[in-house]
Amino acid sequence: MPDAAWSAGRSTAVARAAIELPGDPAEVFAFVADVSRHPLWSPKALRITDLPAGGELGVGATFVSRGVLPGDKDHRNDVVVVELDVPRLLVLESTDATGTYRNTFRVGPGPGGGTRLVRELELPRPGGLLGVTTPLFVRLVLVRDLRKGLRLLSRALRAAG
Repeated sequence: MPDAAWSAGRSTAVARAAIELPGDPAEVFAFVADVSRHPLWSPKALRITDLPAGGELGVGATFVSRGVLPGDKDHRNDVVVVELDVPRLLVLESTDATGTYRNTFRVGPGPGGGTRLVRELELPRPGGLLGVTTPLFVRLVLVRDLRKGLRLLSRALRAAG
């Protein structure tokens, strides 16, 4: 699987990026699965609210993320944990007025030791001209943002030490 790629189907598009990180996969997974820390490594302003009591996530747990989009400085997504396989897989589905987006985080051993983290973002592919330009948007914007977020995650992990 390439470190950064896009693929497009009829109804969805997928952006993917990967990074090799120092440290134990279980520790990296715990950091990624702590969604209250996602603002530390988001490439754009992000707030997480309405977390379950105690902050523990399980399948079916919900929370709200608020980020910035062009023309919307307080964009709301309602998020649900749809898959959780500690310490390997976390899948979050977020829904807004445009549809449902799937964020998948896969954590495993890296080829040279350490940890390999793969993040995928699956998004609904709009119809019409916007749908035709979606692969370009995925390649030029989303993959870049995923890579940036993973670099920020690497820094946040080092800072958390």
